[in-house]
Amino acid sequence: MLPGGQAIEGSVSTGKGPMRNEELTESIVESIVTLPTIPSIVTALNTVIAVPNSSAVDVANIISRDPSTATKVLRLANSAYYGLRSKVSTINHAVTMLGFNIVRNLVLTASILNVSTGANIAGLFEREKFWHHSLGVGVTARIVAREAFPEMRRQSDEFFICGLLHDLGKIILLQHLQPKFEEALLLSRDQALPLYEAEKISIGCTHADVGGLLAKRWNLSKEIIAAVAYHHDPAEAWQEQYRYVAVTHLSDFIARAKEIGVGGGANPRLAREAWDAVGLSKQKISAILTEIDNSLNLQELQMTP
Repeated sequence: MLPGGQAIEGSVSTGKGPMRNEELTESIVESIVTLPTIPSIVTALNTVIAVPNSSAVDVANIISRDPSTATKVLRLANSAYYGLRSKVSTINHAVTMLGFNIVRNLVLTASILNVSTGANIAGLFEREKFWHHSLGVGVTARIVAREAFPEMRRQSDEFFICGLLHDLGKIILLQHLQPKFEEALLLSRDQALPLYEAEKISIGCTHADVGGLLAKRWNLSKEIIAAVAYHHDPAEAWQEQYRYVAVTHLSDFIARAKEIGVGGGANPRLAREAWDAVGLSKQKISAILTEIDNSLNLQELQMTP
């Protein structure tokens, strides 16, 4: 059975498309917080990868220009998640072993770590524990997707990135609206409200709204945009990206129930439509929980900037 014992929240929606006014949401977010521009290294890397005859050396040269990003990419590449038999010591080796798309996702993750600033909020939000939670959701999403949708094995890294970046908006709120974000965290704790509900009251929009808009502005994949924007509202996601959203939603629930890191705020409810869409038996859930325990070594990978 699922850890934590929380009730599953019912819903009649089937995930056929967004019900919110996206233009209005974007306008509200932009009036509240200034979103960072996409890092130049990500833009340059996308340009190089788009050229058909680009080589691993071309990609490695772009990454190596930014020592901070290169260091984080190597750290991520050597994590247990990728299961490489030998240690990757150079960016060129990482590109050769993992491929362009995975390395691009690693650069994206490293770039987000680089823009993540702002002080911890004592007792409410600590960046190291937050990144442990994010990594836990990413690893869980990969395992859940593999068990639920074996025909999508080739997309396992996309599920991982969806989970890893699902709370992207919290980084922006911590960096640009820390007093209001702290107010939302306190409200969530004191009234046992899911954080996104407390954010609506204290800030006027949620971390999912902020993160989804940032992912869109950074031209991330539709799957990542949907997972970030709708991981608390799976019913609002487009059908084409619904599996990614449902898996991210369930993985967040599992990671919180297993207390993998700290996501901040009270635990959200599990949406029944997401649970039904993933369609895992109790036996598979039990096996997934065991695999998470066996595969996730959070001490191995320091995710904080």
